[in-house]
Amino acid sequence: MRLVATFAVAVILIYMLSFQVNELAVYLFNVIDALVHMLNELVQLVGDESVAQEVLGELLGDGAVLLQLLNANRLDLLIRTYVAVKASFFVSQGLALATSLLMMALAVVAFRNDMLSVYRGDYSKIPRVDASSNGSLMVGSLHYSGYQIAYVLWGFIIHWLFLFLLCIIVSVAVVWSFLFKVVLYFLDSSWPAIVLAVVLFVLQTLVGRYVFLQEGKLALNNRRFYFNLLYFMFFYNILLGFVSCLLRILKGAIIGVTFLSRLDQCSMPRRFEMWDPGFSAYVGFVHIENAHTNPCLVVFCHLLTESARGRQQSQLQQVSVVSSPSASKEWKRTRNRFQVAVLLAAHPELVFRRKRYLASKRKPTDEEIEGHEQRGTRL
Repeated sequence: MRLVATFAVAVILIYMLSFQVNELAVYLFNVIDALVHMLNELVQLVGDESVAQEVLGELLGDGAVLLQLLNANRLDLLIRTYVAVKASFFVSQGLALATSLLMMALAVVAFRNDMLSVYRGDYSKIPRVDASSNGSLMVGSLHYSGYQIAYVLWGFIIHWLFLFLLCIIVSVAVVWSFLFKVVLYFLDSSWPAIVLAVVLFVLQTLVGRYVFLQEGKLALNNRRFYFNLLYFMFFYNILLGFVSCLLRILKGAIIGVTFLSRLDQCSMPRRFEMWDPGFSAYVGFVHIENAHTNPCLVVFCHLLTESARGRQQSQLQQVSVVSSPSASKEWKRTRNRFQVAVLLAAHPELVFRRKRYLASKRKPTDEEIEGHEQRGTRL
């Protein structure tokens, strides 16, 4: 319930932020649209240079410089660039909103899976309880809701800015038609190095999978060929390492920006994961929830309380029965007879050792016969 309320507040705040920014953006775009309309009217006057010069002179003083800039081709390019930026703003906003909602949904699913794993005793993703002190876990649980909402908002803003910048670059490159030229220039100047790097990477991948493994197992085969290839590929792998380092930085930046709002995904290495304040708060929240909602623990405590309550009720019933003087003797007699019946049912041989049975089988003595005769004469 706490998790649902946290993400509900985050969604409301994202909506309010988007609404406020949209109001400001619509106002600015309306102003720019009015300026574009005015520029279109001025361009129509450029055909009559004397009229345009007179109008610009009245408005701006010497309008010769502006008159040279205001031609149909340049203005059309400027308008198309403005339309691209405007479209990029709204497209990036929609993509950022969709990404934030998707990340929140994935966070809920990840929390459910993490709780089930902790219930089973699987700590492959969540650090164990002894990795931090109990005080740190409790503080993390207190911080979780606020941290989650703040991280979601920051993630939405950064996603929006990043996607807005990316959309502007792509759209402006398409509008100005220089993207194709840049790609051709890059390929023309560096295609040998690119082809060599790709060939070496593919070659090492194929050889490593199909030549150096013994039947797919992690056992080295063709040892001489392996060491020769290792020697000759040493310098080429240094060049590939430079490119790989850049790709590592790029991948890390993209993954970090994408999963910024996910507190269940740590941004630190395994040994330093508790240095991440967001992930530390998430770990504390999971362990506190596990300590109070673990199904095995809840059922065990329920059975203990039910057993203790049952013993307490039976003791109260016994006390109430014993405390009644009229029913105490009858209750004791009934209890004793029941216990004797249970004992004889469990041990039938004790029947022959009972006092009544022995008395019925024993022959009367002379003293007992005389006593019976005396009682008969008295009667």
